[in-house]
Amino acid sequence: MKRYQSIIRRTILFFVIIALVPIVSANQNSSAELLIVEKSENPIGVWLYTAEGLEPEYSTGVFFVREENGKNFVEVQLEHGTLLGQDVEVSDDMIKFNINIKGLERVSIVLLVKGNIITGETSTINGVYKISGTRKLAPR
Repeated sequence: MKRYQSIIRRTILFFVIIALVPIVSANQNSSAELLIVEKSENPIGVWLYTAEGLEPEYSTGVFFVREENGKNFVEVQLEHGTLLGQDVEVSDDMIKFNINIKGLERVSIVLLVKGNIITGETSTINGVYKISGTRKLAPR
């Protein structure tokens, strides 16, 4: 009789342990998920971009986004020179600014920032064009 009671106790203990394993695993996974949540990155930095459909001299370049004394600045480095951004607005997930090209034409640029990727549009007198790019990371 004691032998059967021992077998029954072990069997019950076994099933209790099996029932608790998924609960413990679920708690460990949910805490791990909290650690994986991606924090929005500050858009201040250097961005390599490509714009579809623009004239070749404007289709690729580098955006330099910086902050000095609480004010945001954007410079657009192109093959033939640098353009300074005007009316610059920077938030955690967006960069907006205007530039003047060829001295007269005003171009508006709106970029959404997600991690190390930017996507957006540029509006010119000729239409609206897509822009995409990546953050230039410091060498390791």
